[in-house]
Amino acid sequence: TFGDGVARSRNQYAVDVATYRGLDEGVGGDWGAGRLHANQSTGKFPGIAQQEKCLANGGSDRCGWYTLGTVPSDTTGNNIRITGYGTYDDNGLTTRRQRTHAGALASIEENHLRYVLDTTGGNSGSPVIHEETGHAIGVHTHGGCSTGGANSGTRIDREDFAAHVEWLLRSCTSDVECNDGNPDNGKCVRIMKKRIFFLSQYVY
Repeated sequence: TFGDGVARSRNQYAVDVATYRGLDEGVGGDWGAGRLHANQSTGKFPGIAQQEKCLANGGSDRCGWYTLGTVPSDTTGNNIRITGYGTYDDNGLTTRRQRTHAGALASIEENHLRYVLDTTGGNSGSPVIHEETGHAIGVHTHGGCSTGGANSGTRIDREDFAAHVEWLLRSCTSDVECNDGNPDNGKCVRIMKKRIFFLSQYVY
């Protein structure tokens, strides 16, 4: 940004509204997913732009996407990481900067996960990352103050959420658009590159 919180034009991506579905029914019933259009100036999808930047800086070609993982069957030995642009009080000025924190997976519920780590307002919509595998197993939705001392996120395998993500992956106009030409990539959601984004309805 230019310091005003507004992304530069080359980093702006319009939502493909026709592909968006979501739910706003509190903890465990809060999710949203859809596709993004290519940038009007560069013609690139956000994940492609991010991947190119990562490669130029010596990073991995895996940058910009997460594999959708399996929710663990118990909490023992399992940790969660949340990375995102939560709000931050900088000498009285509210700003957003990328921050990350990991902590223990506290409980596994039918439609949501609870985990003990630090988040702030604006983290909603961040992937719930299983620390041990690096896979996305949910979407962060609620802070700990209102959920009994732990943060919460909707499970990636919640039936309606999972069904819509599957539809997003399978309803592209070509295999290249959906799976980079590799049919075995069906369980890998390039949240940006494949134009798919997740969010929390709660933030609205």
